[in-house]
Amino acid sequence: AEFNIGEGVIDHCFLIGAPVASDEGEWAVVRSIVAGRLVNAFHTTDKSLQSGWQITYKGGAAGGSRQKLFGVENVDITGIVT
Repeated sequence: AEFNIGEGVIDHCFLIGAPVASDEGEWAVVRSIVAGRLVNAFHTTDKSLQSGWQITYKGGAAGGSRQKLFGVENVDITGIVT
């Protein structure tokens, strides 16, 4: 079997309101590095995260939206965190 450098080196990863790109290709790389759970906890009304990210990178931030890649668990924390 072929082994890629870095594959599965992280046990579990929880990203909470993360100011990271929503790019599916980048998430696929992260998914390959995480052996266990990859959790994206997002807040749909986090205006500071969304506006600052859009001004800088012209796109959405993962911490403000659901990710559609297989193997990424999405948890909406909008009603929990104010």
